[in-house]
Amino acid sequence: MNTDITATPLTSFTSGSSARSTRMHARFLSNSRFATILALSVACCMTGAFAQTAEKDADATYLDITHEYVLNPDGSTVFSYEHHLQYHTYYAFTRAYGESFIVTNPAWQTLKIGKVETKMADGTVVKAPFNAFNEILPGFAANAAPYLHLREMVVTHTGLERGAVADFSYTVTTKPGMLPGLSGRVIFGDRCPIQSYTVKVKVPKGVKLASELRRSDVKPAETTEGKWTVWTWRLAKLPMYPVESQQQAIDQAVPVLYFSTASFADVQKHIGADSPVLFDLDDKARRDVFTATKGDSPVGQARTLRKNVESLVGGMGGDLAVLGFKPMPAQRTFNANVGSALDKAVLLAAMYRVLKLDAVPVLTSPVNTVPALQAFTGAAVLIEGVGTGGALLLDASAPQSDEKPARLAGQYYLRLDGKSDKCERIDSDADANALALTTDISIDGDGLVSGKARVESGGVFGLAFDLKRLVSGAKRVLATTGQGLTVRDDGSGMAGEGRSFCDAGLSTKTGLTATGGLVKFCLPTAPGGIDEMHVNLGLAGRSTPLEFAAPFAQESRITLTLPKDWTIASLSDDQRSITVSNDAGEVRSTVRGESGSIEIVRSFRLKRAVSAPAQYAEVRALLAAWRTPLHGTLYFTVPAR
Repeated sequence: MNTDITATPLTSFTSGSSARSTRMHARFLSNSRFATILALSVACCMTGAFAQTAEKDADATYLDITHEYVLNPDGSTVFSYEHHLQYHTYYAFTRAYGESFIVTNPAWQTLKIGKVETKMADGTVVKAPFNAFNEILPGFAANAAPYLHLREMVVTHTGLERGAVADFSYTVTTKPGMLPGLSGRVIFGDRCPIQSYTVKVKVPKGVKLASELRRSDVKPAETTEGKWTVWTWRLAKLPMYPVESQQQAIDQAVPVLYFSTASFADVQKHIGADSPVLFDLDDKARRDVFTATKGDSPVGQARTLRKNVESLVGGMGGDLAVLGFKPMPAQRTFNANVGSALDKAVLLAAMYRVLKLDAVPVLTSPVNTVPALQAFTGAAVLIEGVGTGGALLLDASAPQSDEKPARLAGQYYLRLDGKSDKCERIDSDADANALALTTDISIDGDGLVSGKARVESGGVFGLAFDLKRLVSGAKRVLATTGQGLTVRDDGSGMAGEGRSFCDAGLSTKTGLTATGGLVKFCLPTAPGGIDEMHVNLGLAGRSTPLEFAAPFAQESRITLTLPKDWTIASLSDDQRSITVSNDAGEVRSTVRGESGSIEIVRSFRLKRAVSAPAQYAEVRALLAAWRTPLHGTLYFTVPAR
């Protein structure tokens, strides 16, 4: 059955009757959608990164997947997709892979459905009926007037049962100009095994193609077919990627192919963000900017406007490629009160320019070598000459607590004002990722507690843009100290070099209670630290890498002044010091003193953000040492009253 529909360049697909799970699956299998599912790469191409899960445990198996990209001489492009998927479980065809989804932009693309049929376990072939094809508005475009022209084709696969094989194909033809040249991103992997994955890129002879296949040693085969030069990548026996906590994003864990016939300069020219007209705002919008930032410092102005655009302007959650990476004028986004990540970045930059701040929108990417627009998965605003580091990088589409989003550390940004066509690295200073808690607590003879505490945070822990959150976090965790404390906000601010701080007063109205002559005292922890990361400690090891936001250091210095007749009852001499050091990091925890003045010094240092499965035991040893109960709670012997 052939169905012709007008559509956009980014296409995605999947199968299953649960819209949420299937759409997630679809979004990364297409070159044009965000990677929202983690997948496993070729075992032979990734040096021992993952352990292969037995195929018998999978819900389904892709027998083959094929992508073909063609750049025509007139500048139009054709993307063809085909897969053969075998179902093993009821979940596979009732929820996971029962439907396929293809998002298009009718102004630029035409979608043609090819083959949609299923070969059942007994060999019977079931072709999709007419009502298996339903065109809808993509969920991310709902209630967003500028995007109501977008369409999503939902293809329901029929004849599904255990052992059945679905044969599915489609083609999307894109008019010249939607994107510069031919480019794409292909992520190799899924939650189920893939026996064969082939990507072909065809361009007219003489056209240069830049490409990079990350996390794989597979080289493309270069051939000619008449007037075409063809590059072919073929990966085989891709094992499934099992679900585990704190996994990396897909494009950071598996082989990913980037390719492009355009240059970075072509990308910038295509987006056209060097046009001053794009940033024009009317008098009402300008007044709103001045009203919102009245009396603020430049950093305060930046913080206020970023927060306003993030929280008050709705977001279009689809891939930027579905819009051809073309931003709306700032005034239109302001009027519509909704925009893509790039639209919101342009609007935010326009607002900053009203305040005479040197602001330019940028695109962000995990790679800097191939000028494929699909590699740019986010947008932000760069303000130069402001902030402790001389520049601010502000994301208007997601919460941000510091001068640079921690999630972008180590990535790259491309300016869209044309001043440079080089991707600049977003620096990550591991030493700046620090969290420190200092407390001085006294307990009197009646068991009443009083004292003070300071929390300092920087880097990935930094809350310079959200001091209220730092204060509320400190109150929350410090309240669990002892047997429950009252926490008073004694002020917050910046401690220099980008570090934020808050001070707190600690007290109780009733004395600590003793049971059997022992008083239990829970030691304070730091908000947002390793105790609140809730890393699961599985005994069986891992199959996928374990990821933290960044390398970091956390330290607690706790001084307890006790009544003269109180002594520690819960620690023997050989339990007072813990030291674990390995390639992943180091944990040190020491309790000094027996009575009178007790000092507890604890530190956790993580040397690497990502640990391969073979390195998991090292991280586990650190976490286990840090969580030693005897160094989280002390018991004191007290005399009978």
